[in-house]
Amino acid sequence: MRNRNTRWTSVCRGSTLLAACLLALIPLASKAFAVESTATDQAYNFHLVDQDSQSVHLSDFRGKAVLVSYIFTRCPMPTMCPLVTSKMAQVQAAVNKTLKNQVVLVSISFDPAYDTPEVLKEYGQRYGADFSNWRFLTGDAAEIQAAAQDANVIYEDMGEGNFTHNMNTVLIAPDGTVRQRFHGSGWKVDEVVSGIRAAVTQR
Repeated sequence: MRNRNTRWTSVCRGSTLLAACLLALIPLASKAFAVESTATDQAYNFHLVDQDSQSVHLSDFRGKAVLVSYIFTRCPMPTMCPLVTSKMAQVQAAVNKTLKNQVVLVSISFDPAYDTPEVLKEYGQRYGADFSNWRFLTGDAAEIQAAAQDANVIYEDMGEGNFTHNMNTVLIAPDGTVRQRFHGSGWKVDEVVSGIRAAVTQR
């Protein structure tokens, strides 16, 4: 059984130190690089609810490539959550031309107290999301934290609607294994689309 603790969470112990580590990561948010998963780790089978309050498990998407981002709707930094969500919309537009039935996009909020299904639905509509294969999820805070470890996403609630966090997007293969992680928010849409195509054709 794999150890789900990341290197950062093992180093950054305690709320104050964790916040400091997260703040140190912010300047790197616009720098992106992709990392292929060298292991065959099964992604965490989260149980959350979508923008229509429908129950969702990751396993519901078995047989499809799943691209997962982590955001919160009140994010004030245009180079972080808003940028990643905009790029997710571009990815959806690209893959829906030929791979719509083989790909699911998922955006998980780590601010469940504010990001209710209704809030997430409005947020998705703002970015022109096609909800048929792009789900916006919220739910139990512990469940979200467990899921975020697949992407090595760490975050800290700073109060008053503010979160300090890093940005990572994870590609899960049709067999449910972690395929690729795209670190930062500066990843290229074409690179992610290529990763999705490879995941679909190599299953």
